[in-house]
Amino acid sequence: MKQRKPVNHKGNQILHSKDGTWKEPIPMRIVKVEGERRTGGTCFLIQCASQSFGVTAAHCIRGGKTYQQKRGAVDGTPGELCPAWHVHPDPSVDMALCYLVPGNGYSEPAEAEKGAMVFSAGYPVHMRGEILITKGSAASGPKEGLTESGAPAKIDFYFPTMTSEPGRSGSPVINQSGKLVGLVTVERNEAPFYTGCISACRVFEFANVLIQQKMKSVAMAKTLENFSDSLGSLPAEKKRALEDAFRNQAKKTRRRTL
Repeated sequence: MKQRKPVNHKGNQILHSKDGTWKEPIPMRIVKVEGERRTGGTCFLIQCASQSFGVTAAHCIRGGKTYQQKRGAVDGTPGELCPAWHVHPDPSVDMALCYLVPGNGYSEPAEAEKGAMVFSAGYPVHMRGEILITKGSAASGPKEGLTESGAPAKIDFYFPTMTSEPGRSGSPVINQSGKLVGLVTVERNEAPFYTGCISACRVFEFANVLIQQKMKSVAMAKTLENFSDSLGSLPAEKKRALEDAFRNQAKKTRRRTL
């Protein structure tokens, strides 16, 4: 697959491979539509247990419909509607995943070692579809971040940046080997600028939780079907009441496993 040249903007560095290009896979741009308002973000693909997921920061998709865009598209053309997003149950973990058709995605997490060079690729809103690649030296501990609502946000590691770029939330962060190490969720918008990230391990943990939930849902649907068959010729009203009670108990059980 042909590699795409990144854009160098406002002092951000673009060195990733020897020829200055981003290694595949290329992240996607997403647009959130809230009435007449359009905001941007970034999304990338992972492969986990034969399932494909789109990954982004939860604040990029909350409160509106989100659309996948081809590279170079502008806000006036939303593109393809994204499937339903699954937001992490912990509000301080600013992450959301959705099931996508299989594609070229990251298949395993790597650690962001302290002091190691890391790279991020995303779509700043003002650049209208052009990808921006930045680099920094990974650092850990104590950095405070805030979610879009102002609540504390978990930051597993961070790296200094030259500027804050709205629209880069949801970007993948990789190491020099091209392995996924994190997800961009927080950008400090005043000096000193930095980018806060959730670890890739946390991303894959959530993907595995969703896969387990899906498997349980399939199994529960089959169990409900068998349960309904076992009720035989009971009156319809009584049968519906028992089925509803069965579903409610199943939902309570599932919530306790999150």
